[in-house]
Amino acid sequence: MKKKSTSDNVTCPFIAKHSADVTGVLSGFDRLRLRGTLRSLYQPTVLLRYLYVCRILCQGFKHYARDLTQRILAQAQQMAEQAGRPCLYLGSTKISKEELARRIARDQPVEQGLVAILRCVEPCQTYHMRGIRPELTRSKCLHLYFYHQHPLFGFMHLRLQTWFPFQVEICLNGREWLARQWDRAGLCYQRQDNYFAWIENLPKAQQLMDRQLQTQWPGALNRLLRQNHPLHREICRPLDLEYYWSCCESEYATDTMFKDPARLATLYPRLVQHALLSFGSADVLRFLGHRVPLTGQIHPQFEGEVVTDLKARPEGIRIKHRVNCNSLKMYDKFGRGLRVETTINATKDFRVFRRPEGRPDQSRKWRALPRGLAHLHRRGENPAASTDRQTLSSAPAQRPSLSCPQSLVPHRRRPAAGAQPRRVPS
Repeated sequence: MKKKSTSDNVTCPFIAKHSADVTGVLSGFDRLRLRGTLRSLYQPTVLLRYLYVCRILCQGFKHYARDLTQRILAQAQQMAEQAGRPCLYLGSTKISKEELARRIARDQPVEQGLVAILRCVEPCQTYHMRGIRPELTRSKCLHLYFYHQHPLFGFMHLRLQTWFPFQVEICLNGREWLARQWDRAGLCYQRQDNYFAWIENLPKAQQLMDRQLQTQWPGALNRLLRQNHPLHREICRPLDLEYYWSCCESEYATDTMFKDPARLATLYPRLVQHALLSFGSADVLRFLGHRVPLTGQIHPQFEGEVVTDLKARPEGIRIKHRVNCNSLKMYDKFGRGLRVETTINATKDFRVFRRPEGRPDQSRKWRALPRGLAHLHRRGENPAASTDRQTLSSAPAQRPSLSCPQSLVPHRRRPAAGAQPRRVPS
C-alpha cells in the first residue's frame, strides 16, 4: 500500500514510524466554496451603461430590480412545487441551513435531485441609488439556498443573491463527491460523516480523489447555474455578460487511518502537547507558506496575527494554527483517525509560477496565487506541502518519553465568555 510521502521518494517519518498501526492515508479537498460574479456589474459606471441599454431610468432602478427579484423567487417556488420539495423561509441567520437541509433529506429521502430551497435575508454587497448615481454598499437582501443530491457532487448547495449584482456561490464537499465516485466504481468503504475509516482499494480511491482536480469547472458550474437560476440569461443579455468563477474558500484534508483507535488515543495527546508548547510563530508561518529563514527571524514587514488555540469539538479535540485568514488544523477525527486540514481564504500568502493576469507577453515568475479556477490545483499542492511541514515538525512528539499532562487535554465544555485564544510566542 502506498503511504503518504513528503516527496516522491522520501517516506514521511510519521507514517514510517507508525506503519504497523496505520492502514492508509487519503488526501484531497474537503470543502470548496466557488463564487460566480458578474464582475463588470461591480463597477457603478457599467451598471449605468446596463440600465441605458435596458432603457431603464435611474429613478426606475428600484422597481426594475424588485421585479427581477420577484421573478427569481417565483421561479424558485415553481421549481420546489414541481419537485414536491419544501421551500422554507428562515427568520434568523443563526439557524444552520445545512443541518436543516440534511434533516429534511433524512425525513423526506431523495436519491437524486432537489432536497429543499431555503430563503434567508443575509448581508451582501448590493446597489442603492443616490439620486442618479448608483452606489455599491454593504447591505442585506434575500438569498436562496438550493440544496441538492447531485449525481456527481453528492450533497451540495447553490446560494443565490436575489438583488443586483446577483452573486452566486456553490459549496461542494470533496468527501461527498468521492463517495459518489466510489459508489459508481463499486468500491466498499466505511464512512462516518465526512470521514472514511476504511477503504477497500486505497490506491484507487486516491486516484479518484486526484481526478477531482481535472474537472472541467466552467461547464459543470454553468450547468448548475442554469438549473437553479434560469433567469441569469436574461440578466446577462444586455451587455453579453458571463459569470466569472473563482474559489473563495478551500479546505484540503489529509486523513491518516489507524487500525486501533486506542493507539491513536495514546499518541494524540503527545501531538497536541508538542503543537502547543513547541511551535512558535515562525513555525506556523512556515507551515502556511510564508518564507522564514533558518534563523527563525520573522520578516519585519509582517503585520498579521499568528494564533494557536485548542478546542473540543463533537468530532474530536482540535488544535488550530492560524495566520490571518488561513489556518492549519489537526484533530482526532471521531477518535478513529488523524486529520490535518488546511483552510485557504486569502490566496495572496501563497505563490504560483505564472504570467501576470492580462499580460501574456510578460515572462513567468512566482506571483501571488489568484482565486481563479485555473490555479485551483495549487490549492491542493500548497496544503499538501503545509501538511508535510507540520507532520515533519511533529516528529519529536512521537517519542514515548514525552508524556502529556492531563491539564492539556480540554474538557468538553463551552469556553468562558470573553476568553481570548492563546497567542503563540515568536
